[in-house]
Amino acid sequence: MRFAHLFYGILKKQLILKGVCTEEDWENWKNDITLDFIRDNHFTELRDMEILRERVQALDMVQNYVGEYYSKEWVQRNVLMLSDEDIKDMKKEIEGENEEAPEEEPQQQNQDEPDANEAPAGGQKHSIDINVKGNN
Repeated sequence: MRFAHLFYGILKKQLILKGVCTEEDWENWKNDITLDFIRDNHFTELRDMEILRERVQALDMVQNYVGEYYSKEWVQRNVLMLSDEDIKDMKKEIEGENEEAPEEEPQQQNQDEPDANEAPAGGQKHSIDINVKGNN
């Protein structure tokens, strides 16, 4: 509102000095002029990221105490500042992601490398033991 008051004063001077209106005209027009300040998206994004960063840093600091001194729910409400609805939504999303994650498949050996227990193509199996003595 302070900026709006300042802007109205500047606009009044500009219109009168340019000869667009007189002081009497301004008095009639000023009530019909409204100012709508659009939110600065870049500033808002920076502010939101800073807030998130601070909350995650606080979460890192209390992480060791979750389950002993603080509950997960308390941390969600008081450190991450999540609402009850946000907590429910987050829980559903996490459960959905866990269901979608593929189960770990056993690692397949590279076809070019023979199994350690398998004999090489020549039919002979060789084993080498290497002992390295180092200074402690």
